[in-house]
Amino acid sequence: MELKKIKLHGFKSFDKLTEFDILHGLTGIVGPNGCGKSNVLDSLQWVMGETSYKNLRGSEMDDVIFSGTDTSASRNFAEVSVILNSKQNVSVSSNNEIGEYEIKRRIERNSGSKYYINSIEKRAKDVQLFFADHSLGPHSVSIVKQGQINQIIESKPNERRKILEEAAGISGLHHRKHEAQLRLNATKTNIDRISDILNEIGSQLTSLRKQSNQAERFKSIVAKIRQYEREILQLDWYDVQTKETTYTNGISNIEVKINNSKAEINKSSEEAEDIIGKIVPIKVDLQNTQEELQQKNGDELNLKNELQYTVERIKNNKAQIDQIKYDLERETKNTLDQDEQLNYLVAKKNEISNSIDEILKVEKNVIEASTQATKNYKKLESDYNNCLSEIVQKKLKEKI
Repeated sequence: MELKKIKLHGFKSFDKLTEFDILHGLTGIVGPNGCGKSNVLDSLQWVMGETSYKNLRGSEMDDVIFSGTDTSASRNFAEVSVILNSKQNVSVSSNNEIGEYEIKRRIERNSGSKYYINSIEKRAKDVQLFFADHSLGPHSVSIVKQGQINQIIESKPNERRKILEEAAGISGLHHRKHEAQLRLNATKTNIDRISDILNEIGSQLTSLRKQSNQAERFKSIVAKIRQYEREILQLDWYDVQTKETTYTNGISNIEVKINNSKAEINKSSEEAEDIIGKIVPIKVDLQNTQEELQQKNGDELNLKNELQYTVERIKNNKAQIDQIKYDLERETKNTLDQDEQLNYLVAKKNEISNSIDEILKVEKNVIEASTQATKNYKKLESDYNNCLSEIVQKKLKEKI
């Protein structure tokens, strides 16, 4: 990987667009203190994915944006681009021949950073992995600051091993290994969570099944009760109708008797007028007839009282019939409510069954993803061991 050009616009002390061409051989930047030489190195670290503003000598990340001077206004963005020349694209495909890459990072005030590779927006992780595959990065040994040579000489074995791995170009495998481990751990966590969810839903399903069975039994018992009540009401209704018919016929017969009695009374009155002044036996008959008439009048009064009592009984029976009809309508409405509740429980049961099917599908996909992640991890670990063995063998040959 060869650095060809650096472009800075609005980064720290670079107000206007500034380009540095990196030619073959040794390229140096000379200037007095405070002219911005260290800012060029900071821009390289920043475009390679540096996330710590302290390493960029600032109090926050927005400090990399040009803050303005007496003669220039402040900027609302900063942008750094590096143009690299490579023969091979390690992070994309080993068979893809590439000429140049333009890596760009842009930050806007209070909006965060965006990364671009060849004008295509990428994640920060993608850019960091791209540089790691080429043994580069914001903390790579390819960037040596003042006083860092002594740190490299006095470094511990683990730190020297890191330097060798970067020189061998296998530091990108560590990033991929770490990412695969994170995904594997996340997958295991998801599997445990799905198991808990399945257990909880299983317990809920058992409870809902019990409730469904209880509702079925309740519906059956209620239906039988309603049927018995209907039969009782029908019997009572038939009995009331029969009594009403009997009372109506009795009233009709009494009215006929009253009319006959009135006709007889009228006839007797006429006969009495005709036989007035006749013989005593006829008077005796008249007196007997009057007594009989008084008795019939008493019978008529008794019949009227009985008729009035019968009418009141009929009104009371009609009121009872209306109450029975109202109770019948109320029980029918309650039956419909019970049917709606049962339908809701059946729908809830179907919804839970569908949720279980979806969870089983998700569990299957998670298991497949976990298996694939494990395979990728084993493959990356094998590649890492092979590369490390080759480096050791080369070092041994060089010592020999």
